[in-house]
Amino acid sequence: MSEISHLGITFCAGKKLKACIRKQCAKFYRACIAIFAKCGKFTSEVVILHLFCTACLPILMYALEVMPVLTVLVNKVNRCWFSVLARLFHVSNNSVIDSMTLYVITLVYCLRGIRST
Repeated sequence: MSEISHLGITFCAGKKLKACIRKQCAKFYRACIAIFAKCGKFTSEVVILHLFCTACLPILMYALEVMPVLTVLVNKVNRCWFSVLARLFHVSNNSVIDSMTLYVITLVYCLRGIRST
């Protein structure tokens, strides 16, 4: 037995505590592809991005705060998020996606602030 799952978190066997987010990434991609399929090509990128942030990102980020912060884990999460943003905005440069991620985070916080008032 190389993996054990408890409360939706999968832990890998090893000398140190390691979390496996393979299943979370697969569920995240599945949810993103479903949104792409339902929305089509003519929906605004901002609307699709809002759907990603509210419906898909929590799937990817589930229980990450209880896991040890490892660069490998952070890179896997970034790779998942970057690939979806690259497909949404039709870009392939990582520096552009880094900048877009910063603006996305700012946009999400601004939208939450507007909604609460």
